[in-house]
Amino acid sequence: MEFMVKEAGLLRVRSLPLTREARGNVLMIHGGGQDWWVFESWMRAFAAAGYAAHALSLRGHGDSWPMPDAEFCALSVDDYCADIVQACKALGLTRACLIGHSLGGIAAQLAAQQLDCGALVLVASAGPAALGTRRGLLAPDRPVVRTAQEARERYFHSASADVVEATIRRLIPESPGALNTSGGRAAVDAARIRCPVLAISGARDATDVPGAMQLAPLYGGSAIVLADTGHNIMQERSGGLACEMILAWLSSLQD
Repeated sequence: MEFMVKEAGLLRVRSLPLTREARGNVLMIHGGGQDWWVFESWMRAFAAAGYAAHALSLRGHGDSWPMPDAEFCALSVDDYCADIVQACKALGLTRACLIGHSLGGIAAQLAAQQLDCGALVLVASAGPAALGTRRGLLAPDRPVVRTAQEARERYFHSASADVVEATIRRLIPESPGALNTSGGRAAVDAARIRCPVLAISGARDATDVPGAMQLAPLYGGSAIVLADTGHNIMQERSGGLACEMILAWLSSLQD
């Protein structure tokens, strides 16, 4: 299956075509300094299971809306929330399941307050203000770039060396404004999120995100903690298992 590029205003979304009626729409949202490609294997698995699978490139990432550094640095997580809402509306993704990783996870929580979502899956997700501030503020005037060593230590625990190095080569700068308005600083009204919620975390996550057992109760949701797994769950050795568990959970909602 070949990925198709779809336009959503100034955003770009990668999608996989379906040869049958979809079981539902899924929109995947990447984390900081990364892009849609972190979800490649999950998109194929979801499409094979009968879902219309889409992955968003947030503004300033990949081939979505480019912008000058000053404008990029001034972004907030609310802007990324707006990107999700815009993509869903532009592509007609009704009752979509949002799957957000890390920074994309808190943006997905904010978007789920506005959208009529079918489900919300939070993968090693940043948490809302209700769980407290998780890190200090970054310098606001320059994009954040992780060194190769920082990326290895922060994002991975069990992934193969080939996967780690391939990911490091594709990392891109992130907006300090988006990072500074996440990390436990974004207020989410849990009462406005009415869809089922699943939170997944890795027991060996070296970043500052909350674990699934902390995050899921805020939304009356379910929690999964994967042993021997780091932050980039999709690319860790348990990434396939995590994908299967999400698909099984979604199927249980439809039974």
